Amino acid sequence: MPSKILSAGNVQKHAVYENQRTIHAVEALKIMTSPTFGKLINESHVSLRDDYETFLQGDRIFWLSLHGAVPGVYGSRITGGGFGGCTVSIVKMIPSTSLSNLLAILTKEKTGHTLQSFYVVDIETVHALLTDNY
Repeated sequence: MPSKILSAGNVQKHAVYENQRTIHAVEALKIMTSPTFGKLINESHVSLRDDYETFLQGDRIFWLSLHGAVPGVYGSRITGGGFGGCTVSIVKMIPSTSLSNLLAILTKEKTGHTLQSFYVVDIETVHALLTDNY
């Protein structure tokens, strides 16, 4: 954990902009614009790291996908406050076994950790949930 005291202004900035990103993300998912949604979750991750100053053990995993090490990744965001090294990633439709194999290799190579879990949810499923409920 960071030893310094968090800046109230930065925490408030994160909260306000995170709410705005969430509103825009729902709209992007409703019309199935994965690149826009990916951009928003990338911004969310950077704000969580820089403004909220969360300790991010999984930050290296995020940067693998953000900086093009994994082709077809629109965006990634750390989840669980960064303590478990988990991310949610928005990717182009490619076989999930290919992606999970690539992520497992890159995760081991770049972080020394073993990829523990890998789940896939089709964007159309998310789209259907949002249009039916929001």
